[in-house]
Amino acid sequence: MKAVIQPSATSHALEEKTLPVPAPAADSYLIHIKTTAPCPGELDWEAWFPCVFPPGGLEPDNRVPGTEGAGVIAALPTSGTPTFAIGDEVFFRVEASLPGATKDYTLVPAINLAPKPKSLSWAEAGATPLSSLTAWQGIFEHGTLDPAALGTDTATADVARKHNSTQRVLITGASGGVGNWAVRFAAAAGAYVVAVCSGAKAAAVITAGAAEAIDYTTSSVGEWAKVEKEVDLIFDAAPTRSGDTEPMAQLWSAIKDGGTLLSVVNDPNSGKPSTATQNKIHVKAKWFLVTPRGSDLARIGRLLDGRDWKPILDSVVPWGQYTDAFKRVDEGRARGKVVITVNI
Repeated sequence: MKAVIQPSATSHALEEKTLPVPAPAADSYLIHIKTTAPCPGELDWEAWFPCVFPPGGLEPDNRVPGTEGAGVIAALPTSGTPTFAIGDEVFFRVEASLPGATKDYTLVPAINLAPKPKSLSWAEAGATPLSSLTAWQGIFEHGTLDPAALGTDTATADVARKHNSTQRVLITGASGGVGNWAVRFAAAAGAYVVAVCSGAKAAAVITAGAAEAIDYTTSSVGEWAKVEKEVDLIFDAAPTRSGDTEPMAQLWSAIKDGGTLLSVVNDPNSGKPSTATQNKIHVKAKWFLVTPRGSDLARIGRLLDGRDWKPILDSVVPWGQYTDAFKRVDEGRARGKVVITVNI
């Protein structure tokens, strides 16, 4: 089968190679890959975070990028009772230490799989898992909102929405892949959402559910907070320059004492100003990594089918342009997800 490998943990010179189709495994499904989508910084993860990879690093043939994707079940696990059948359409996100989806076939642990939403194309399905899971877990697992508000049990949903309606949520990078999903989830769950984005993207985030938008090109979060008061939850999904602590200091000025400040970009405590040390002593501040959980992805998939939500796509490129796809993402030129078609 065709595959793309990363020769070493520090190399960005991807290579196409012919590899054997993986043998069936006890707890994993063999997936015939349709699409995958690069993630910013993905080719540096093994060098940056060696603690989450096998001791000594990955074998070259196992260093296959593409931690999210979509495809068709080609073979079942060799043990246990399968929940999917051969031919089922699925989407997934796997741990970075596992071979990814830039190859014809890959093994995906059962716990990482979910049914592909019927409302999504193959390109859209391959671009959805990582960003939507990150947003879901930030808002509902690490954050302060109750996901039961989006459930089908009316009584339980009403109680959850009543709680969520008391929450003011500020989301940075609100027009990006993760941020836009976070706006949708939080607003749909009943929270008051404030989105931080450029003025050009304000209409889009309002359409996604935000109650108001802060144009970071003309105003700071700190200035906004002085007038509009502090918020209960901040979800930071905006890329920042290395060493630039000012954006995080602004977020600290906007979070109320006792609130939750989350980031998928930087540790909020590293940019905590001295004033916050004195008057924000009960803030729960943390940086988190997404957990590739199929059960969460299945809940997201049901929401997508019910609400006709789509990921933001920058482009869809053929297999032969995989190098350009990763480069476009890593250079920050993509305005949405770049999707690589593997077998379409």
